[in-house]
Amino acid sequence: MITLVFSLPSKFLFPNNRPRNHGFFASVVKQRRVETMYDTIRQIRLAGLPDNMEWVHVHGQIMWYTRTVTHPDRDNARSALKSTFDGIEDSRLILDDNYLVCPDDVMFEKDAEYQRVEITLSERGE
Repeated sequence: MITLVFSLPSKFLFPNNRPRNHGFFASVVKQRRVETMYDTIRQIRLAGLPDNMEWVHVHGQIMWYTRTVTHPDRDNARSALKSTFDGIEDSRLILDDNYLVCPDDVMFEKDAEYQRVEITLSERGE
């Protein structure tokens, strides 16, 4: 099991705030994906886990910490995290994000000091 911590996604990654310029949107998605990949690799190494684990069937829990008690819609939050999950897949922690199961969906908490997204992943059967 590993808990990965990321910054909140850009407002442009939310479905209701997508820019009309598709080139700009693509660059925001790619930037988030690459940053997530490198952050995941760094966090895996800090946790002392081997590189290239490639878990197949993965169980996940998403905690979203916001500055105030207001938070985005769950579906929009999940959509904004798509490039984050792609970056985790690019880091080779999980083989395919299609097999990622998050039964509790996105959970929200208030943390005015440190806004972040925590994704706890474990291989099913672990």
